[in-house]
Amino acid sequence: MASRSRRIRSPVYVYHFEQTSPYNPVATHATDVPYVFGNLPAINGVSPGSQDIAVSGTIQSYWTNFARTGDPNGAGLALWPRYAGAGSQTMRIGAVVAAGPEEGTARYRFLDRFRVTGLIAVRAP
Repeated sequence: MASRSRRIRSPVYVYHFEQTSPYNPVATHATDVPYVFGNLPAINGVSPGSQDIAVSGTIQSYWTNFARTGDPNGAGLALWPRYAGAGSQTMRIGAVVAAGPEEGTARYRFLDRFRVTGLIAVRAP
């Protein structure tokens, strides 16, 4: 992510989806999608709770603001800082919505070394 933010001129905003509940027991890649689009149907007989609905409304507001203006921030929302590179603040979206330290910075830096130096080679079969 750090190398991408250096190559582009537009601000970058990063978030970590952390919403867990009986409806969404584990926050993993793509479990934010139903929240973003406000499509929270009952799953295996479990309906979204009031916190799930509130998180969905919050993330929809951020995404709508971003689509309109290129900046997710807006009235009534916690400040979402611009991403400033590895180890900087990212938005944490879940039971608590607030900026916090980026997770996995060491892993990103390790992987970035391979992208920057070209040590990864892909061979056709």
